[in-house]
Amino acid sequence: MNYSIIRKILGVVIQFTGAFLALPAVCGLFYGEKQAIVYIVLSIAYFVIGRIISGFKLSSHAYYAREGLVIVGMSWIVISILGAIPLVITKDIPSFTDALFETVSGFTTTGSSILSDVEALSHTGLFLQHEPHAGGEPGPYGRQAGPAHERHCQNIVFHLPGNHRSRDHRPHHCRNAAV
Repeated sequence: MNYSIIRKILGVVIQFTGAFLALPAVCGLFYGEKQAIVYIVLSIAYFVIGRIISGFKLSSHAYYAREGLVIVGMSWIVISILGAIPLVITKDIPSFTDALFETVSGFTTTGSSILSDVEALSHTGLFLQHEPHAGGEPGPYGRQAGPAHERHCQNIVFHLPGNHRSRDHRPHHCRNAAV
């Protein structure tokens, strides 16, 4: 298993998490909330930690399904934990378990919530809670996983109107692949 590529990609995921925490910080600064400082500090800390983790030299650039599965699984876990931390520190959601549930629910877009009064959250907390939904179904971190050749081989068969022949514009190595 290529642990260096796993470490590198998880470091980049942590950097993205830091970058996405900057957006609620801007929202908090706009509304003059004290919670914005927590988000700024955590955003910078996540970005620096991610940069350190991803800064090590790769032993190999190759990765396979096993590494991909580990990367995707660990990314969901890391993003969920890192997303819950600011909610606990700012006391928007005092219980780490509840904050983790809210974060996982947001990133998976299940719509479940433990909050009975969502408006009681600060503007910063509300922005963080709703931020994953802005990226669509998989959240802002989705669609990163999977080998490039799989993304390259999907959904490229054109059915021309008025013509009973379909043209397959996929590369030759993809034509026998199940899509």
